[in-house]
Amino acid sequence: MAWQQHLANGSERGKAQSDRGATQSEPGRVRILDWVESQTCVTRIWLDELIAKGDPDDLVSELHKQAAWLELMRDRLKKAS
Repeated sequence: MAWQQHLANGSERGKAQSDRGATQSEPGRVRILDWVESQTCVTRIWLDELIAKGDPDDLVSELHKQAAWLELMRDRLKKAS
């Protein structure tokens, strides 16, 4: 059930950013930021699930790398807009 809450929070946050960004920056950049935000939420969901259920294939470390990259890109896109 935690993943459903993450998804709901991410959708609301993404919509608010999209609405706000549409007036401040180019539409393409807003779409990319929305995509990065959605991928960040999905990555967090999978990390939570793997940590809760165990990680037999050591995927957590790979997902942590992906999450760090997504957060870096999100921060850069926000600063650029």
